[in-house]
Amino acid sequence: SSTNGRATELLPSSPINRAKLRLSQQRFDVLMSSFFKYFANVDPSLESSLESSLSSCLDALNGELESAGGYICGPTLTLTDVNCVPFFHRLLVGCNSKNYDVFNERRVALRNWWDQIEGSEEWRRVRLEDDAIEEGLSRMKAMMSNRK
Repeated sequence: SSTNGRATELLPSSPINRAKLRLSQQRFDVLMSSFFKYFANVDPSLESSLESSLSSCLDALNGELESAGGYICGPTLTLTDVNCVPFFHRLLVGCNSKNYDVFNERRVALRNWWDQIEGSEEWRRVRLEDDAIEEGLSRMKAMMSNRK
């Protein structure tokens, strides 16, 4: 496959880079867990701490992108990016509904990563519309609040 005309190795051949891929995926899972807790929260007394936790995770992802060189595991697209993109899109839609700025002035690398993803023809072909994501997130939030 290719990204902007460059060959891409979706699964790195180096054992070290494969380990980096797994660790990056684990960190992204923590980010998404933080997002879902923040998004589904209905307790105003928890809002600030949940938002702070989400911000810390987003800052960490931004730092990872800065040090990696553009994508989550390096200068080229990998399976980690491919796996994370649809979930990050959900995070963006959910955060937007709560007026939370994912792309603040400190998160330049995160903004650049997302711009690269959004600019790809492959993503435009498979991305869900925001209203479909909003509907799914609303159903998830209702299910989570019914559990309490």
